[in-house]
Amino acid sequence: MGEPLRDRIGPERFDQLMEEGVRKAVAELHAAGLPSVGTDESGRICKVYADGTKVYVDDEPE
Repeated sequence: MGEPLRDRIGPERFDQLMEEGVRKAVAELHAAGLPSVGTDESGRICKVYADGTKVYVDDEPE
């Protein structure tokens, strides 16, 4: 296997591209009416909707 992409393009550029890709993916989810999944300030996992509404996964009925 070859050199990892992060090593080839440098960590700063790699991180920049990853952040851009995640932002675009979240925007596409929200445009389709779907939530993204992330964590809040305390580390709780939640679904985040385009309007900023957070639904905590551990609070949802099974």
